[in-house]
Amino acid sequence: MRKIYLILSLIVLLVAVTNFHPATVQAQEFNIIPCKVLDSSGTPLNVRSTPNGKKIVATLKNETKVEILKETQDSQDRTWSYIRLKQKNSKPLGWVLTEKLFCE
Repeated sequence: MRKIYLILSLIVLLVAVTNFHPATVQAQEFNIIPCKVLDSSGTPLNVRSTPNGKKIVATLKNETKVEILKETQDSQDRTWSYIRLKQKNSKPLGWVLTEKLFCE
């Protein structure tokens, strides 16, 4: 019983000290970053339901203002950003390649 208490205490301490949140292990959350779409191909930027996913949920034209809510890496070591439009009460749209954004 004492070992269980010790293990639970260590877990609680780890969570408190490192601010570890299991839900954010794969996707790093941070302060919202203002950006705009800047895709050199000139075609609308595909917004996907998952990082590197096949399902396209929206497209965005160059100069569209967005905000990055969190980021993650795919298996090819590319960074994907979870975004929303930079508008009051805007809901998240989906995932885009971060390299297609210009951020301040």
